[in-house]
Amino acid sequence: MKTRKTTRAEKIVRPGIYEVPVYDMDGKIKELAREAGFIFWKKESWGPGEDHIDWSCNYDKELAKFTYLVINAYKEYEKNEYRST
Repeated sequence: MKTRKTTRAEKIVRPGIYEVPVYDMDGKIKELAREAGFIFWKKESWGPGEDHIDWSCNYDKELAKFTYLVINAYKEYEKNEYRST
């Protein structure tokens, strides 16, 4: 698992913790987010860059659908892993 050094503010809140995990949004997660209806930035000059989720929207329905999709994707992954062992 990738980690990064904690910031000064993080060390104040959680003393003794010097590294925290880094979670990247891989292709499968982005695919599920798109399927759920999340809006992604394109190449707008004022945005954070292409393929970042635009968090300025209300995603109540999309988040529920995304959760459902992630759970089903994990069940599918688990089933395939079980078959391969």
